[in-house]
Amino acid sequence: MAGSSQASAGETVPFAGSTTITLDGVYRLRVCDFDPMLWPDDDDTLRALNGVNADPVLLAAAPFGGPIAICHPSVPTEIRFFNAAGKPFSYASVSEPVRFMCWNEREDHLIVVGDSGSVSFIDTDGNDVRGCQGLDEAPFLCCSCRNGVVLYCADSMELVLLHHKDREYRRGVIDLSTYFSVDRPPAMVAIPDDVSPSGSVEVLIATEADQSEIVRVTFARGGNEPREELCDLMVPFAVRAMAVSFSGERVAIAGEDGHIGCSTASMADYKEMVETGDDVAPCFLAWAGEHTVAYVPAGDLCDEIHLFSPRAALMTPPQKPEVQFFTIPEGATFVVEPDGLRCVAGSAGDNASRFFQVIPECATRVYYRFNTRLPAALLRKAFDQYVMGDAE
Repeated sequence: MAGSSQASAGETVPFAGSTTITLDGVYRLRVCDFDPMLWPDDDDTLRALNGVNADPVLLAAAPFGGPIAICHPSVPTEIRFFNAAGKPFSYASVSEPVRFMCWNEREDHLIVVGDSGSVSFIDTDGNDVRGCQGLDEAPFLCCSCRNGVVLYCADSMELVLLHHKDREYRRGVIDLSTYFSVDRPPAMVAIPDDVSPSGSVEVLIATEADQSEIVRVTFARGGNEPREELCDLMVPFAVRAMAVSFSGERVAIAGEDGHIGCSTASMADYKEMVETGDDVAPCFLAWAGEHTVAYVPAGDLCDEIHLFSPRAALMTPPQKPEVQFFTIPEGATFVVEPDGLRCVAGSAGDNASRFFQVIPECATRVYYRFNTRLPAALLRKAFDQYVMGDAE
């Protein structure tokens, strides 16, 4: 690594390239910059990529140093594919503007949800591998379940699961109108079947109320005949965002006025962690490893032209920690990894893509399903080089 530095509690740490930053001996922030491959050279496109007076790009990145898909708002029906180092290698066209994208991480299929509710399954060569699936309405909420996508349709109050099982994509539907009283829930996350307690895809949905209720819906094993199993958890604030750790064992819950708490996936032992006094930006709540929650206060994103880089914060539950802040690039996207967090962004200053990883200092790296992308040794090497910088 190029260097290292120390930061005291509460101090804002600059987002600097090619360095390791130790925060109070508890966290390690590892940063790596790349050549200007991801982003075009023209200023207008860079401004759009960074969210300056324009809609941000849609970005979906697969973990383990997997492929990245980007859809630019100026061409909303075209998707470009890049490897983890930022090198473009393919593209795909879809029939309507993209609303949401996520990866089937086990097959390297990109799942694309269109504005009207169409769902496409595209491989990294840009080919449609399943045929377009259509919903009766545009989904109100979308989230990944690692090998598929979960869609909530507000008008019909249906929960739709499209996921890959036994070499094919299967569809499951649950009618929530009998059990669910709110048709516009503020947040939804899914626990994948390979890590959920039940062995099935489990979906957590928050109700919109001063004291939100977290509802857990479990699809039947295999997904063809879903069943309704609703378990309740009341939290003492209105939920605005939720995030699941990579292992599926922990859930972070953020609410109004900056309340942040965590629970196990069973929702049996909720604990309040911190009250920041500022709402959390919903797209910037994520787990960095299994013990650290990262978030960005919404107040740091309020400037329409992003004249400053927003700040992200780290804290470790269930204690009430002194929150550690560090700056992140404008227009960034968080990607959850097995033992940390990646941040993908285009930098208008040097026109480069940046990746960083936040890891508890004492953490041991855990790699899941080695054979899905690379042999174990190559995976570790690629992960260090392309995601975390050179290994120490």
